[in-house]
Amino acid sequence: MQIGYRFVKSKSHRNHFKHILSIMIILSVVMSMMIGKTVYASSDVSPWAVTEIEAINELGAYTERLTSNYQANVTRAEFTELVVLTYKAITGNSPIIELAINPFVDTEDTYILEAVALGLINGTDATHFSPDMLVTREQMVTIYIRMTKLVETELGIQVLGSSDVAFDFTDDSSISAWAYESMVFAYANSIISGSGNGTIGPKLNTSKEQALIVNYRLILMVTATTGYNVEWQNNFSKVKKQLGIVTCDVLNVRQTPNLDNSDNIIHRLQQYNKVTIEKQEDNAVEGWYYITSEGGISGFVHSEYIRTIEAYEEDTELGIAIIAYAKTYLGTPYSYGGSTIGVGIDCAGFTQSVLGAFGYSLSRSSSGQSKQGIAIDSSELAVGDLIVYGYSGNVSHVALYIGNGQVIHATTSRGVIITDAFSYLYKPLIGYRRVILD
Repeated sequence: MQIGYRFVKSKSHRNHFKHILSIMIILSVVMSMMIGKTVYASSDVSPWAVTEIEAINELGAYTERLTSNYQANVTRAEFTELVVLTYKAITGNSPIIELAINPFVDTEDTYILEAVALGLINGTDATHFSPDMLVTREQMVTIYIRMTKLVETELGIQVLGSSDVAFDFTDDSSISAWAYESMVFAYANSIISGSGNGTIGPKLNTSKEQALIVNYRLILMVTATTGYNVEWQNNFSKVKKQLGIVTCDVLNVRQTPNLDNSDNIIHRLQQYNKVTIEKQEDNAVEGWYYITSEGGISGFVHSEYIRTIEAYEEDTELGIAIIAYAKTYLGTPYSYGGSTIGVGIDCAGFTQSVLGAFGYSLSRSSSGQSKQGIAIDSSELAVGDLIVYGYSGNVSHVALYIGNGQVIHATTSRGVIITDAFSYLYKPLIGYRRVILD
């Protein structure tokens, strides 16, 4: 598919000054060398958007699907393509970023799978992305803030400024909790403005022109950034991204790795929230991680309160076979004592049936399975391991770990589904068992 972006691939983005310079040069070349500029009817663009849409077309910062019907609402698939291409253009990270296993039954779109792998967007449920669903204003803002923070991490620059601004709209109470901080950040940095009559309009659908214009403003902010170099940056090194789980009741996320300054707290995480560890400390103040939360907030947390989860090897034949077989049960309704695909199954019947297909004999009860094999730590989890849940030490549920912080299990309310391993049942986590010992 031809797109408006015509950016070359950068071999390295360690030096953010080089990147900023290269981005500015590339953008200027695009502006001067675009031959077939997009022609659009003035009636197709809202009067307030004409100037910026003209600039966007001159720059080439669009996709093929976003060159007409500008006032139409943008879909999740259309928006995701724009965000991924912008991220790649800015960072030079142009190779395909693969999601090892496509969890969705309703799309195979490469841009969507890349966006999910980058942590920019999630499905509407465990197995659906809903590519044709429309994007709301708060969803657009949250994803763009996530993308911008990822760019900041990749290039070692600061694009977004402080969120310390008066944020008082008559409908701000209708902003979803997961989107609130992103909306404040976007408003404070002039990425969005109010939607009129003292409102911010979080639940309004986003038009193509609105998505393009916010995207354009972020590009300009990146190219205008001169970068920064704070002392603590030299004490941290980038690591292979790793999943972490919050272990304490409330964990402060800070702008700097400093416990003495309460003013640098920018976010609070709850127990069992998932984070992505972007960087770890080398030799400065002991025990800090630089993380990104599921809501797209990046900052420092003390490593004492993060339990790391090792990613499993996606390409092991056994792992692929276990996942593929386990997914044949998806949608099977719950039935106490059941163990039949398409008829009904309970949690222990599910794990017994899946692992039994590979020659591993399990007890018929969850409490029995909780004593089989060997106990392991959460950091050792691999495909095929069991996660045991219950209250006050009494086992009430068992699930099959499929990697990347997820389990597939038979739930009483929804049957066999894929969910987060650590927050779906919140606090009743008892332990981890490995029954695949050969």
